[in-house]
Amino acid sequence: MVCHNALNRCVNEYSLRDTGRILDRARDLVIENFAKSADEVKDGMDASLCAIDLGLRKIQWSGAHNPLWIYRLADQQIEMIRADKQPVGKSPNASPFTSHSFELTKGDIIYLFTDGNADQFGGENNKKLTCARFRDLLSQIAHLNMQDQKQQLLDFHEEYKGKNEQIDDICIIGVRI
Repeated sequence: MVCHNALNRCVNEYSLRDTGRILDRARDLVIENFAKSADEVKDGMDASLCAIDLGLRKIQWSGAHNPLWIYRLADQQIEMIRADKQPVGKSPNASPFTSHSFELTKGDIIYLFTDGNADQFGGENNKKLTCARFRDLLSQIAHLNMQDQKQQLLDFHEEYKGKNEQIDDICIIGVRI
């Protein structure tokens, strides 16, 4: 909730629009909020934040640990944009978050996600799914409409985890341009 409120304040109260500056200010607000606690809180959040201009087919994106994947229809491959290796919160080597800007073409898909899917144990050998296998899965289903992709991801997750418990929250957002 602390991080959610910080992001809302950045946009609504401080009128920030640059994704890197939003994460920078949100980090400051989170640290301020945790400083009020009697206990020292060394916590933060991973984040993937984007601003999309559908009319111009442009995206600006910043990430805290979580990358952005863009499925490029022309190449039929996923391009990975690396996130900054720091949380939105207290960090020993904090630096300004990077704001990446890209042009998109019709049919490209942007994927934002948490690490919960890649970290899930399961499969034949009860191993983590891994980012590489998750990326391969998205590449295989990218030709489907978004509703069918959602169903494929849900079905795959249930089959892959088998009898294992889900170990983390999972959020996957896909937007076809």
